[in-house]
Amino acid sequence: MKKNKDEKRKLPSIGGQAVMEGVMMRNGEATAIAIRKSEKVYNLKNYETAKKAKDKPWYKKWIFVRGVTNFVDIMKLGITSLNDSVQMLGMEEEEPTKFEKWLAEKTGKDIMDIAMSVAIFLGIGFAVVLFIILPNLLTAWVSKSISNSLAVNLIEGFVRITIFIGYIVAISQMKDIKRFFGFHGAEHKTINAFEAGKKLTVANVQSYTTKHPRCGTSFLVFIMLVSVIVFSLTGWEGQLWWERIIMRIILLPVVASISYEILMGLANKNNLLVRILRWPGMQVQKLTTNEPDDGMVAAAIISALSVLDDDLFDEYAPEEFKHVSPRYQEDEIETDDIVAEDGTEQAEQKSEIPKKEYTIIDFEKEQEKQKAAKNAEPAEEATDDEAEPADK
Repeated sequence: MKKNKDEKRKLPSIGGQAVMEGVMMRNGEATAIAIRKSEKVYNLKNYETAKKAKDKPWYKKWIFVRGVTNFVDIMKLGITSLNDSVQMLGMEEEEPTKFEKWLAEKTGKDIMDIAMSVAIFLGIGFAVVLFIILPNLLTAWVSKSISNSLAVNLIEGFVRITIFIGYIVAISQMKDIKRFFGFHGAEHKTINAFEAGKKLTVANVQSYTTKHPRCGTSFLVFIMLVSVIVFSLTGWEGQLWWERIIMRIILLPVVASISYEILMGLANKNNLLVRILRWPGMQVQKLTTNEPDDGMVAAAIISALSVLDDDLFDEYAPEEFKHVSPRYQEDEIETDDIVAEDGTEQAEQKSEIPKKEYTIIDFEKEQEKQKAAKNAEPAEEATDDEAEPADK
């Protein structure tokens, strides 16, 4: 049976995040990071990070379970991407701590895996202190005269949301974070343009909004709102402060699962009720995204094009970004070879090849070249020593 021509085509669900001076994009198994090194010069790294849907364990597919596992996977990918972006920028990475080295030695695991696990643990620990323990203790202090458990839980929820918004407002004033949020805005604009079926030129992408319904910011807002309802069911009166905190930590996976299903359920719908439910998260995104400059948008476009299959790439890639794909890079190399054989006509024909507007460097190939050059240096020195005359 033929599909109606007017029926909207289902596009892959591309997601991403801002990283240091760039953007990470992910489409199923494919992941790419594009880093802005300088004016119109970008480093690009491609790799696979996910298993195919059919190869995933059963618990990663179940509703109200996949939310927790996806949250952990996203945190791991986020930390990996940030670390990779630091390396791609040529910045020095932090030396693993003695504790991390000790854990790696005792467990037999790679030290970077240990460092990532420690980072995730510390991140979750910070969130628990700031958004669970602190609101609970503040609420217990200000509501001593209130006997209604529901009212006290609502106050706690209000305090938690206030701390969350205050935290975002505070960090958004930092110069580096403002720039980071610009790349976040570029990521959203690029995905919005892609989902609208537009060619991914800088001008087209810049015309779209910096807000997106599947954003992690909206997910966090849903967690804040859902936690008010879920935690209210546990009561308040007669509980010790540490009992309440332990109960909330135990219920965190439940809150995350419900929030994830709400986020994904609302992502591809656009009626009045859906817009009302999305509204809080979309408003908070005004704080976590900034309008990007063209260079930031170019980084997001390069990253997004890198995770598309060949057919979608050919459809969405404008001429100035065609060389993101190795297929077009190979074509250019072959042309150079043919031109080189033409002798005297070489210069004329090469001048007809248009200069690329954006320089895109394959980070891993560049690293291999540098390693090969370093390995070649001792060999050259050894050859020079052998060639020296023996007389003294």
